[in-house]
Amino acid sequence: MNLSSLGRISGRWGTGRTNVAVAFVARVVRDVLRPGEIAGFILPDALLNAPRYEALRREWFEHVDAFVVARCAERTFAGRGVRGV
Repeated sequence: MNLSSLGRISGRWGTGRTNVAVAFVARVVRDVLRPGEIAGFILPDALLNAPRYEALRREWFEHVDAFVVARCAERTFAGRGVRGV
C-alpha cells in the first residue's frame, strides 16, 4: 500500500499527513464494522488528545454507539516513546 492509498482511506478522518493508525481506524470503523459489532484497538494516546486529531475524534463519534478508553500500563511499550490507550 502506498501513501496515496493511505490518504484515500483516511479521507476526512486524517490530518493531511499520512498516519497508518488513522487510516486503519477509519477503514475498520467506517467500512468494515456493521451495526452491533465491536472492535478494539491499541492506539497512541495522541489520537485522543492532540488537537490535530480532532477530525478523527469527531468522525469516531458519528460512527460508533459506545466509546471506552483505557490507558495501557507504562511498561507495555517501553522504549517506544508512545503511550498506548
